[in-house]
Amino acid sequence: MKAKKENKVYSITTEQEKQRYLKQGYDIYDDEGKLLEHSPQKKISYSQYDVLQKENETLKEEMLALCEGNETLREENNTLRKEIMALKEENNTLRKEIMALKEENNVLRGKLESADTGESDIVQDKPETGQERKAPKASSKKAGG
Repeated sequence: MKAKKENKVYSITTEQEKQRYLKQGYDIYDDEGKLLEHSPQKKISYSQYDVLQKENETLKEEMLALCEGNETLREENNTLRKEIMALKEENNTLRKEIMALKEENNVLRGKLESADTGESDIVQDKPETGQERKAPKASSKKAGG
């Protein structure tokens, strides 16, 4: 550790030395130069104090404004979370409906296929052309002759 005051720098190794230098008005720094502790004897001018006091008031006002903005954002966030939950529920409902419709579609296709193998007048869309066709009817030709 080091004790610094104005242009004087002393290396210190014990807690007793640290306390003694603090009482004499020295600030204590670590070996990398980072401030560890200010001297309790240190004084600042009133003009510096006044500047810092005004800056403190300004920062407090900014903090209050940010807190209010933060509260607004928090409320908006909660509203959006509720909307997301409602949309997820709606999405799940729609997925279930789609599954039911697919199941119904498969059942109807099965019925259509079994009806296609027999005689039927069921009209079916051709998926590749979009044209309609009729299921084949029994031939009316006479046998023998």
